Amino acid sequence: MQHWILDATVPTTSTSSAPSWLPYVIAGVAILALIYLYLENKKLKAGKEHYKSRSHKFDIELQQKAQIIATLTSQKDKLERELADSELDRKSLEDRLKSLEVKKVPPKAAPQPAAPPVATPPVAAPAVTAKPVLKPAAQPPKPPIAKVKYARYADMGDGFSNAELLDRPDGETIFELTIGANNNTGEYKIASNPDAQHYALSNAQYFLGKTCQYDSFPSGSNAVIKTDKPGTVKLTGGKWTIVNPAKISFS
Repeated sequence: MQHWILDATVPTTSTSSAPSWLPYVIAGVAILALIYLYLENKKLKAGKEHYKSRSHKFDIELQQKAQIIATLTSQKDKLERELADSELDRKSLEDRLKSLEVKKVPPKAAPQPAAPPVATPPVAAPAVTAKPVLKPAAQPPKPPIAKVKYARYADMGDGFSNAELLDRPDGETIFELTIGANNNTGEYKIASNPDAQHYALSNAQYFLGKTCQYDSFPSGSNAVIKTDKPGTVKLTGGKWTIVNPAKISFS
């Protein structure tokens, strides 16, 4: 029976073959790292595209909402103008209705004639010496008196409706019209009534814009309107057309 004696100086097979698989391990780890980095980069690109798409979508929605807001704002302004016009139309109709109601008031009943006196026998009058009758001296005719009318505003834009003029002023009669003797021309001015002036300043652009001329408009509503030069009007049909606007100032 033979016995093999191993030399202690000769390396064994297991120790010499250990370094041979180490490069494969390193290569595998490097491949896995590359695969991981590739997947992460792809994931980042996908996320970037996703957020870019959402940002573009938000920009489009923002533009659409801005356009909707602009359209709604325009519609709001239009509705406010229509509301203001309808309010003025309503006031004009109310004024016409009041005028018609005033015209429909029945006149007062005429007093009944008194009963005729009982006839008495005639009494002979004493004889009177006739005196010459003196004729009264001819007097010059009196000039016709100008008529004064009142208007709340220029309800026909560039003039006043003759049917809407009032005989008496109130807290809303802004204009005072003096009609000439010929009944087809006249002048107008701003009424001195404080309530009427305050009413005029509440919407001066509408009440005074087409009827008066002024250099500047006061910021407060407690100003006093002064007529520097009356405006002139001329009757055309049923309308007192403004020929020359009144010149006013504020104090």
